[in-house]
Amino acid sequence: MPRKKDPLAELKGFEAREAELKERKKALQDEAARYLGSLVMEAGLDGWNPEQLREGLARLAAEGPDRSDAKAAATRPAYVLNGEANEQKAAVIAAAPAAGSAHG
Repeated sequence: MPRKKDPLAELKGFEAREAELKERKKALQDEAARYLGSLVMEAGLDGWNPEQLREGLARLAAEGPDRSDAKAAATRPAYVLNGEANEQKAAVIAAAPAAGSAHG
């Protein structure tokens, strides 16, 4: 029974596709790095030294997004308007999901 496809040709095609995927992966990694870098800059973390940034990100990663959002809400300072703390607004702000969170 003759083969319908040449295995050498298939292998060459696979290797070509593999090289394309490798290039695409590198491009996507570079794009993701630029995007994450812009998030770091927007958050004002560019002033941290690299070791502080690594440690902070490691803590966030270990806690996960749900736990990090809950802690951030619980530790937000009272909202201050004209020098007066507004506890009612602070409670509303603390109850709101963090900006960019998966919760909403």
